[in-house]
Amino acid sequence: MISKDDFNKLSLDDKGTLVFSEGKFLATRFYYNQTLCLYDLGNFFVEVFYNSNINIIANIQIMKDKTLDIYIDSEIKQKT
Repeated sequence: MISKDDFNKLSLDDKGTLVFSEGKFLATRFYYNQTLCLYDLGNFFVEVFYNSNINIIANIQIMKDKTLDIYIDSEIKQKT
């Protein structure tokens, strides 16, 4: 498994390759014009920022622990 430090050193393309090949998809949320997807990489969680207006992955970053609550709240709202 990759460390957070090593992950942060990767290029956007390399982060995407790693996340999509080894990560486990967990959830999706929407923020303005972006779709954010949560992935589990074993030691940490990663968010993939997809901009649907221009059809690109804008960013991939390690998620801050507090952000998990946003995904939980989003999932609850979708089910009610």
